[in-house]
Amino acid sequence: MIPLLAMLLLPLYAFAQSVPVVSVRVFQKPVAPSIPKDFLGLSYEAPALTSPYFDISNRVYVQLLRNLGPGSFRFGGNSVENTFWLQATADANQTTRRSLRRPTVLKGADLDRVFRFARAIGWHVILGVNLGHFNPQMAADEAHYALTHGGRTLTGIEIGNEADLYGSNGWRTRDWDYAQYHRDFIAYVSAIEQETPGTPIVAPAFCCSLGYRWLPQLLHDDAADIHLVSFHMYPLYHAPGSKGPTSEQLLSTKVARWEDQHLQELASDVAPYRLPLRMAETNSVAGGGMPGVSDTYVAALWVADYLFRVAEHGLSGVNFHGGFFRGGYSPIWEQNGVFSAAPEYYGILLFHQASQGRPVQIQVEAPSDINVVAHAVAGSKGRLYVAIINKDFQNGAEVHLLLPSSFRYGALIRLNGPAANAQDGITLGGREVSADGTWSPANHEHVTVSDRMAIVSVPALSAALVTFYK
Repeated sequence: MIPLLAMLLLPLYAFAQSVPVVSVRVFQKPVAPSIPKDFLGLSYEAPALTSPYFDISNRVYVQLLRNLGPGSFRFGGNSVENTFWLQATADANQTTRRSLRRPTVLKGADLDRVFRFARAIGWHVILGVNLGHFNPQMAADEAHYALTHGGRTLTGIEIGNEADLYGSNGWRTRDWDYAQYHRDFIAYVSAIEQETPGTPIVAPAFCCSLGYRWLPQLLHDDAADIHLVSFHMYPLYHAPGSKGPTSEQLLSTKVARWEDQHLQELASDVAPYRLPLRMAETNSVAGGGMPGVSDTYVAALWVADYLFRVAEHGLSGVNFHGGFFRGGYSPIWEQNGVFSAAPEYYGILLFHQASQGRPVQIQVEAPSDINVVAHAVAGSKGRLYVAIINKDFQNGAEVHLLLPSSFRYGALIRLNGPAANAQDGITLGGREVSADGTWSPANHEHVTVSDRMAIVSVPALSAALVTFYK
């Protein structure tokens, strides 16, 4: 006869046996430099410079940005090639006839407003200039104004947007090659330097297969002229009219491997020149995002994992591209004058809680059919941050953490969502971002540490961030 106590424990034992066990070992060895304070950032199309959003009176937007600490705005995108400085109406009208798009004309007041806004919240600005419509003097005039009025708030002038695609998107002829690009790039650098010596140059803002080949050439030829190396990355591409990528693809191990491979390639290309490398435009699915994927809870989990990967490869920062409209891949939405945190924002916010330190080596052993990843950051005052992200759609996991040294205990907050495709009801630390833009965790779960070992349960499609204390 089975004892009564054993009968009562059998269901619990069976449940425990059905939950996959994932072993995570954290080492003390750093894998990258300390994460810069302004690592996080947002990227907008250049015409956003003329919008009313960048005003300190937009208190919710201001608060959402301040939640992320110091950061970086980048203004560029495809539309920078249809954006003109001051009253360049003749050039603008000529481009309008060719591209059938209404040009944007920037004035000094537009840049003044954005610099004032960025300065007030402790952010910096990367300003893109039009290379698609070749006019070095116009770019030099804009750069001069930006540097003299932006001062230290200006990180640098980014020349063009994805020039590696000019031969296919109509900004240049089909025979467009590196030699022609380099000729135009040098013309811009020379004009800018002549008018405003010492202007920091951000380049090349490449994105794609051709750009991976051109980047080493540009660094070999002109690394001395470049202040910050910028590149773009979208793990998934969405062709208009197609069914597009899925949530499962976004969280797949295949995408994570692709990210690691390309981040490593870029970091290796730049390393010999000791220049900072920033993913100045990036997001989940190219082309504005995929509805039902980029604007849902799964994007929050992807963002959190992606940010740690970028940091582990030693990049200096990330600017998530978007606009203000609800939907797509924008981290912050605006609708009828109301700003709110989009799903992606929660992944960014989770990363920020663990970004004050240096990424360290970590080893994850999981069953082959379980998609659980982990990242660790050694922080100040002996703290250790460990993020565990369960990207598996079906299986929860019991995570056994082996820590590199003795810690007294851990405090855990969770990233949760009501469903994979949820746009609302997402919480971090048991709390949504409030309507006024503020956020603080509602609770911390206590994590026991015994003989350098801690056990954390992480349900399917969720993340846990544990801060360990000595």
